[in-house]
Amino acid sequence: MNTLAATAPENKSNAIANSVTQMQSSTESALQQVVDLPQYTMQETSDSDPQIKQPVQLQEKPKADISVQKKHIKFADNRPEAIAQRKYRLLANAQVMQPKGKARWTAEQHAERNERMRVDHELFEKQRNSTNEVHQNDRDYFNAYMQIAKQSIRVYRGDGRGINANSLQNLNFTDIIAEQTPDITFDGVLEHTHTSTMKNGMVSTTSDFNIAYGFAKDSHEWGIVYTILVDNYIDTVALLKERYFKHRFEGQKEMLIPGNIPASKIISATLYGSDGKVHGEKRNGQ
Repeated sequence: MNTLAATAPENKSNAIANSVTQMQSSTESALQQVVDLPQYTMQETSDSDPQIKQPVQLQEKPKADISVQKKHIKFADNRPEAIAQRKYRLLANAQVMQPKGKARWTAEQHAERNERMRVDHELFEKQRNSTNEVHQNDRDYFNAYMQIAKQSIRVYRGDGRGINANSLQNLNFTDIIAEQTPDITFDGVLEHTHTSTMKNGMVSTTSDFNIAYGFAKDSHEWGIVYTILVDNYIDTVALLKERYFKHRFEGQKEMLIPGNIPASKIISATLYGSDGKVHGEKRNGQ
């Protein structure tokens, strides 16, 4: 019993030692295999080496603008008078540019047209506002505009000077006289729109009835609004806008009538009182 007990631990110790020895031997063999592997060295390569694929640098995409932009919708003015005014502007431009007296362009006419267009381009780089900025191109355009036959339109003129409740009873339709020395030119129109004192031989009317009513009742208890049919007129808003001039009173929608307005062109006269109501109407020829 004692002998067996003494030899068992000794055999166990020998087995453990042999196991450790075998493990060390296998580890050294594995390490030797690693050491015997071929040696590789890093070689410097240039960025231009075609055999070496360079990493692709991703470019950051611009961020989408998610802000909501307001879009201003502009509706076309298709009223007959507005359509006519656009046609007159186109015709005036065409008459200024087209050759005179000949169907074919000459070299001189081509050069004249190109020079006119070049000058207009310079003139339209900024809005003009002074009578000193008028160019000969503006005058030529105005002359062509005045030669165009225009369709008849209704305009209005308000007057409250000396008007009372009995004004319609004593009213006789007579010519509306243009004041001051006539200056029916681009310069004269521009000067007229820049001040209320320079009439330049033109009668002021408006295409908007409400504007005429405002003039008739401005600081007056009674006022008359005349309705007039004309075919010879100057649309000051369209004219100055076409030549890129500032209109100081654009809201008045002024239509200038060159010279006197014949009595036969007046359709009617309507009397308005302090209450804003119609107190009578008199039609021409009745």
